[in-house]
Amino acid sequence: MAHIKFKNVTVQYPLYNAHSLSLRNQLVRIGTGGRLAKESSNIVTITALDSVSFELDEGDTVGLVGHNGAGKTTLLRTMAGIYPPVVGEVQRQGKVSTIIELGAGLDVELSGYENIVRMGMLLGSSRREMEAAIPGVEAFTELGDFLSMPVRTYSSGMVMRLMFAVGTAIRPEILLIDEMFGTGDAAFQEKAQNRMHELISAAKIFVFASHSPELIKRYCRRVFSLEHGTLTELNAPVSVAYGGVAQPGPDVPASAAVQSVAARPPNTGERVRKPVGNVVVPNPTYAQDGLYTLHCADFMMEERFAKAYAAGEATGSWSGAAVHWRVYVACWLAERASELEGDLIECGVNRGGIFRAIVSYLGEKLHGRHVYLLDTFQGIPTEILSDREKLHDKYFKENYTECYQDVLNTFREFPQVSVVKGLVPDTFGSVDSERFCFAHIDMNNAISEIAAAEYLWPRLTVGGFMLLDDYAWEINVDQRQAFDRFARQRGMTVLALPTGQGLLMKTRETGDVRDEETSNS
Repeated sequence: MAHIKFKNVTVQYPLYNAHSLSLRNQLVRIGTGGRLAKESSNIVTITALDSVSFELDEGDTVGLVGHNGAGKTTLLRTMAGIYPPVVGEVQRQGKVSTIIELGAGLDVELSGYENIVRMGMLLGSSRREMEAAIPGVEAFTELGDFLSMPVRTYSSGMVMRLMFAVGTAIRPEILLIDEMFGTGDAAFQEKAQNRMHELISAAKIFVFASHSPELIKRYCRRVFSLEHGTLTELNAPVSVAYGGVAQPGPDVPASAAVQSVAARPPNTGERVRKPVGNVVVPNPTYAQDGLYTLHCADFMMEERFAKAYAAGEATGSWSGAAVHWRVYVACWLAERASELEGDLIECGVNRGGIFRAIVSYLGEKLHGRHVYLLDTFQGIPTEILSDREKLHDKYFKENYTECYQDVLNTFREFPQVSVVKGLVPDTFGSVDSERFCFAHIDMNNAISEIAAAEYLWPRLTVGGFMLLDDYAWEINVDQRQAFDRFARQRGMTVLALPTGQGLLMKTRETGDVRDEETSNS
């Protein structure tokens, strides 16, 4: 069932080198009414979404209205899982497709065919899905032999045809669109409009940002208005004034038009395009799972990784989210670690997605090794959660359910994998190995994760890795603080990764942990 729920969601961007941008900051305030919160001498924080709450179910069609910079695109990207909230909770069920920034990952040196797969995977589809979509893209774009040629040889209209065809190739359950646009000549524009009608009709949830009141009225039964990052729901037709500010329709009294969805908190803010230093990101190579970057993401095109990711995704571990870079980090580290002495272990398995990908990625390199997968396989006991972690208890209960038999079935063909059911650290008694080269920890609570780390660290081979799945996510404060203490006690720091993970590498043998803690206190 398709479903989206926002609960008091706030999204913020840091703007660096702000000491040299005082005039620009004033212009932002004057032009948009946003408030920039100063964090230090050269950093300001821009609040793009401010305590936003709403719920969408199957059958909902929603129009987003508001002036440029009101937060419409940020809201769509947060719905898609591209931007993580700094406060609040986002729940999402169903396969998502976004038509927000067509051409993400387009490489003009690659052929049209290669870009079909590359761009589609960056939009969250699998390699298999995009390869199956190629005949449809061929027919829709009418580019013929040009698809075998580098994209740098295309005209701008041909590039737009390719990007549009790829962006609309997969039928999603949740469709998010940022403005309609014309593509190519009149005949192709008609094809594009027909394709959009098909997508919208097939989607179970449709959200559409636009400055056109006619399109909003045509496609949407609900209307959300965004102003300075604050969201209200309009319960009547709207007209969109110059600049895109939503107003009540001409046939509805103003007093009846606006229903508050989330009260505006005192510190409202404004959306700007995501900055990198002082450079605006126009066309990311990767934009999912909270990571938005211009940097190389060629691993997405590797056949070995694509097969490994598809195997992990098939377990249902990620609830439709696209987590390619996180999975790649785990696969890469496990492969490096496989050159060392010891076995591999995961504490916090859920349905086994990460290690199913690793097992596929390593293949024969796992020969002679053993893999241990430890989990309750029925969720997290509430009594071991901190007060802050209990704020997410409802999410844990809805998403981490009984799955022990499913995991056994997933790994049945791999005799080197042992699935151990129970609560960490009690289950370490069922682990025969005393040496590990790679440990992955993802139990969503500080008590269990630190217990696992304290057991595994003395048994980790020098040069081995401990990968912490939740460390750098903004909401996981207790886990981050606990692992920072753990690392300090051992004379280290945790490397925070832009994927939201944290990384520890063992560089030397240590004595008894208690002695080590005493000597570093």
